[in-house]
Amino acid sequence: MNILEEMYYGNIPHFWEHSITDSEYRKWASKSVELDKELRAAFPEAEELIDKHERARNEVTEIMSYQQFVYGFRVGAQLMAEMMKKVD
Repeated sequence: MNILEEMYYGNIPHFWEHSITDSEYRKWASKSVELDKELRAAFPEAEELIDKHERARNEVTEIMSYQQFVYGFRVGAQLMAEMMKKVD
């Protein structure tokens, strides 16, 4: 099967189904959770503001991730087009 068939039949997992197993990522994700708990404990009256800030940061990250995803595909397609040129 080629990649288009694999995609059509759902044999390639969606990027959101891909789990990140990098130890550096896990370290910083855990640190982020710890700091969030610490921040909320220190400022319980700011819970709503912290939630709004977190949602805004998540939106920024989502937009950035999408743009990087699209950019990666474009670079890959340009690389493929370049590879198809005749060698002198």
